[in-house]
Order: sequence, then C-alpha cells, then structure tokens
Amino acid sequence: MMTEQGSVREKITGKGTIISCLILVIFMLLVSLTNDSNPFSTAYPDIDSGVFRYIGIHILQGQMPYLDFFDHKGPLLYVINALAAFITTPSELGLFIVETCTLVIAALASYFTCRRFVSNTASLIATILAYATLGRSIFGGNYVEEYALPLIAVALLCFSSYFVRGRLSRLEAFIIGLCAGGAFFLRPNLLGAWAVFCVAIIIFMIRDGKGRDVLPTVGFALLGFVCLTGPLLLWIQMGGAFSDFIDQYFMFNFQYSGTYGKMAVVTTFFWMIYTQPTLIAALAAGIFALIKTKRVERRFWVCMLCATVFALAFASMSGRQYEYYLMAWVPFGPVSLAFALGFLMSYIKRCGKPKRGRAVIVSIVLIVCVGICLIPNIITGYNYFSRYRTADEAHDWNGKGGVVQTILANSTPDDKIVVCGAECWAFVESGRSSATKYIFQPEDTRLEIRREYLYQDITNNKPKFVVIPWYYDSTSYLNGLPGYSLVFSNQWYLVYERSADGAVQ
Repeated sequence: MMTEQGSVREKITGKGTIISCLILVIFMLLVSLTNDSNPFSTAYPDIDSGVFRYIGIHILQGQMPYLDFFDHKGPLLYVINALAAFITTPSELGLFIVETCTLVIAALASYFTCRRFVSNTASLIATILAYATLGRSIFGGNYVEEYALPLIAVALLCFSSYFVRGRLSRLEAFIIGLCAGGAFFLRPNLLGAWAVFCVAIIIFMIRDGKGRDVLPTVGFALLGFVCLTGPLLLWIQMGGAFSDFIDQYFMFNFQYSGTYGKMAVVTTFFWMIYTQPTLIAALAAGIFALIKTKRVERRFWVCMLCATVFALAFASMSGRQYEYYLMAWVPFGPVSLAFALGFLMSYIKRCGKPKRGRAVIVSIVLIVCVGICLIPNIITGYNYFSRYRTADEAHDWNGKGGVVQTILANSTPDDKIVVCGAECWAFVESGRSSATKYIFQPEDTRLEIRREYLYQDITNNKPKFVVIPWYYDSTSYLNGLPGYSLVFSNQWYLVYERSADGAVQ
C-alpha cells in the first residue's frame, strides 16, 4: 500500500502538511512539559538527570567525563547537557530548550516517514499516538533514550527512501551513519534500527542488481559515523580520559547488563510489550501491514517489525524494568500505526449505504482503540506535569530542602561536598562541586566504589559536607566520620560538616 511515491520534499508543500507540522510542534511542546526542566517546575532533578546535569555544568569548567567523574553513559549525553548549561546556567531552561527541540525533531521525522506511505490525517494521528506514550516513559526527562529519539526517527526516514525510491542518496547514507554514531555514543544498545536495516538494505541492493552502489553507500555511512564519533574520541583522548572511557563505558556497562541474569532480560522484554497498549497496537498494525501489502513492498514491513523487536530486546539487556526504557520503541511505532489507520479510514470511506452499519462499527472500534492508547498516557503525562508544577508546595516533602539550606547557609561556592548514593540533585541545587569523582554510586555493581574508594576520597579530600541518605547501606562506617559532626538530620538524610580544624570530634 505504498501509494505515495516520491521524495519527502514533494509532501512538505501542502497546506495540510504545514498545519499538521504545527499541530505536532504544539503537541510535543505539551509533552515536554512533563520534563522536570520545564519553566513551571521547581522540583529537584531525578537521579539520572542530576548526574548528567552536574557533568554538563562541570565540562564547561574544564573537567572531563570518566576522568573527573565516574559514570557509564555515552559522551554525547554529557556534551548535550554541557550545551544546555551553556545556553543558561543554572541549566533548567537550557535543558528544556534542548529537550523540546529533540522531541519536535523526532516527531516531525516520524511524521514525514509516515507521509511516504499514507495520508496526512493518518500520519498525524499515528505520530501523536506513538509520541503520546512519552507522557508515561519520559518520567522527568533528560534520559539517554530521549536524545536517541531524533537519531532513530531521522535514520528510519532515510532508510525508508530505499523502499520508496529504490535507492539511497549519498546524503542519506551519510545521515544514517551520523545518526548511528550519535546513538553509539549515547548507548550502543540503541542501535536496533541500524542492526536490521543496514544489513537488509545491503542484501536488497545486491539482489536488486545494485551491487556496485554498496561500497559508496557504506562508505558515506561510515564517513557520517566517523564525523560524529571522531571529534568526541579526540576530545576524550586529549583530555586524558580514554582509558577511563573504555573502562566505564564498555567494561562497566558489560558488567551492568549482566547483573540480573538472562531470565530478567526476557521478563523485561515482555514487560515492555504488555505494559504499553500502544506498543501492542503498533506490533499488531505492523503484522497487518505485512499481510496486506504486496511482495516487494512487504520487505519494508518485515524490516520494521524486526527492527522494533530488536530495539525492545536491546533495551531489555540490563534486565531492569525502568519506565524510560519504553522510549526505545517509539520512533518505530508511527509508520505501522499510520498504515493501519489509513487502511481503516479508507475502508470506512468506501462503505456505501449497504455497508453503513459495518462502517459505524469499524469507526467505533477505531475510536475506542485510539482512546485506549491515547488517554492513559495523556493522564500520566498530566500527573507528571502537576507534580513539577506544584513542587513549591511539596518542595521539602522528603527533606531535600533542609539538606540544601544547610549546605548553602554554612559554605561558600568554593567548598566541596560529598553525596553518598545517587543523590546528585544535592550538587546541582546547592551549586557545590564534588570532592570525589564518584558523584554517584551504582546500587548493584562495583560495590568497591562505595566501600573503599569513596571513603578514601572523603578521608583524603576532607569535603566541607558529607550527605548520607538513610537508604545508603554504608552508613555504619560513614556515620561518626573523623573530624565531622552531625549538623542536620531527618528521616531521610544525615548531613555531616567538617570541623574548623578537621580534628576528630
């Protein structure tokens, strides 16, 4: 049912397309309000966002990821947060601008991919349905998966060119490689789309008698990959962080993924499917498209279904059931949803008076299915927005405000602190730097970081404050720190301050 041939450029000029694009921009702006960086928010950053924002701010001060901070995400994520901090510091507004642009680009790329196959209306509704799921999975924002959305969506737009026009331009191949480099330096397990489409298109090119185009296409894709990864690797090497980068980004992540075992990976994979009705609908729509299209056109839907499954499988590799992992499938959903919507809408139009009852039934079923997919995600997204919007009233519901006020009232910006556990919000909100590279300590891997290196850094560097959450399992040896006295405590946190001379209390 590839009824609309030609380039995307031919479809961007219509009035309906322009209106749809404006609707999508407004819709994604509303989705971005579920981020805790939105202008209405006074909430503290979530765990991951606090880590990334801290690193981004300190990159602008000349420090290096991996060398000066321990974390296991890709370098592109830290550069993005540095850009956000550069736009505005503190980085809340800059981060909101970056995240909103990310979401808008992803949604528009998905929409134009849909427009290559179905009508404007079906494309718009399908894109909204898929990206509305971010209302649940974005969970405060500033996640790796969030920044991968436009990379995957743009790559899928370029991949679709081969199935629509029978070829990939050199620019498209370059963009595919560029986006692959970005995804690789965010997190390698986000490369599901490339793992399927790159191999499939090379095979199809050979089978279609276009084997001589394979090397130039692969060459331009590799050029794009190097253009993205090369400068980042050079920066890391020149900053003296290359060995730490290899250790933390590759070796640590390998350990991290193997913590919970294979059964947890399988459980997470199926959890991602049954927990999101829109994903189930997208998979069903993909199978439907596979059945209804002709043999030549079927190749695209086979690739899309396989890429979706690969994306889910890769996202499940850690065995952890985090809501933000659900973002991994979103760019794959709109096209299959659009196909099914377009087919059903065409069917309803074709039904004359003898089949009017059947058309009414199909319309009701379609509306109910759209509601089941859309409404729960919108409600969840609104709840997130409400949480951040009303944070002024609940700013200290878990004692964080007391921690920040204690630090601000008894230190200067040059004083350094240590925060145990994963409470990096304390650095960001107090504007204080860490006295140790272990700005957070993972819960279930590299336990020696908490039990040896962290305590050693506290002893050697003598930070002004040490913040210890009650859940932290090392309070037994951190309590009663030599040269420190307890200055603040509640049911959530202990704050120790270094004595004036550093003597044992």
